[in-house]
Amino acid sequence: MKTILSLFSVFCFICVFSGAELNASPSRNALVFQQTEKAVISGKIQDTKGNPLMYASVFLSNTTLGTISDEQGNYSINNIPFGQHTLVVSFVGYDFKKLSINVNNASMIQNFQLKKSAVEIDAVVVQTKKSKNKWKQNFKKFERSFIGVSDNANSCKITNPEVLVFHYNKEKRVLTAKARDVLVIENKGLGYTIQYVLENFEYHKDGSLIAYMGSAQFIPMETENTGESEIWKRNREEAYRGSLQHFLRKLARDTFIKEGFVVQTENSMFPVENEKEVDQILKHHPDPLGSEIQIYPGRYYYERRIWFSGILHVIYTRESEGYTYGATRDPRYRLKSFQQSWIKIQGQDVLFNIMGYLNDPNNVVVYGYWAFENMAEALPQDYHPD
Repeated sequence: MKTILSLFSVFCFICVFSGAELNASPSRNALVFQQTEKAVISGKIQDTKGNPLMYASVFLSNTTLGTISDEQGNYSINNIPFGQHTLVVSFVGYDFKKLSINVNNASMIQNFQLKKSAVEIDAVVVQTKKSKNKWKQNFKKFERSFIGVSDNANSCKITNPEVLVFHYNKEKRVLTAKARDVLVIENKGLGYTIQYVLENFEYHKDGSLIAYMGSAQFIPMETENTGESEIWKRNREEAYRGSLQHFLRKLARDTFIKEGFVVQTENSMFPVENEKEVDQILKHHPDPLGSEIQIYPGRYYYERRIWFSGILHVIYTRESEGYTYGATRDPRYRLKSFQQSWIKIQGQDVLFNIMGYLNDPNNVVVYGYWAFENMAEALPQDYHPD
């Protein structure tokens, strides 16, 4: 089974807390909430000599929230929901910076100083035909692993692949990739242009591990075509249903069973084969919250801690497996009318935001359908289905 570490950004966060921690488990009613508080983050972006950097990109990782600095290097981002975020700043020719912040005030000031890149990534100006062909082969592996092979992958395109530089370690049989600039991905299936700051990419030739890490800004595409807008809306809702984001949001509300999720920790390593087995799991695990899954308050009202023993098996019953998912498995594999995923905690427990994202995705490993759905199916954290 293919494994992808820290899939959804794969966006790194450093947990920063203040205030007293709540120790008592929240009641079922306490999990019903509405996050309405919004904040503004502003500041100035300069180089190490104090000169303002104009048109630097500033954004909250894995959201649609971002801007560029003005002629004086000033920036301001509005409508930021309270919670743990990663603020990312990038400028061509300079090392990018990212900062984990906990937004719990109406306004925050955050300044940045960027330093010029000390060493440019090696770029071969004159390439032989052999090296060009090798680059193309490596790019195909990168594209398949990063974009994915889901139904929506055909609608995704990396528009500036030339910024990628690959290195293959023959001894370890590991392919790595770096980028000289921000990767730009056009996702015409979901209607987003994604600007991705790639930090790390690792592909093991034996297929045992595929891992990537970075920060993404989602920029909604504009169209005057009503039909295209409706397609984007429908495709986004389809990508959202059954996703980890969907599951965590409904888990925080204790409505995940009503939403079509079935979970178990006992015998969780064994996939189920038919609807009858799913019904049996639901019969034996009618109320897993509090018995198999433990949820505790975080440091703030918009956070929860989750813990479960071993591996949590999550089945989503309201959407069938896509055709391309079956193509990635055994040729004899038969598609199912439900989707199966597995999640394992790397530690004692995990903090997640009630909006449906993990404070630190590096604390979990996902398998199955959640690992199959890569950037082609990724949605921003501030996405909300109607």
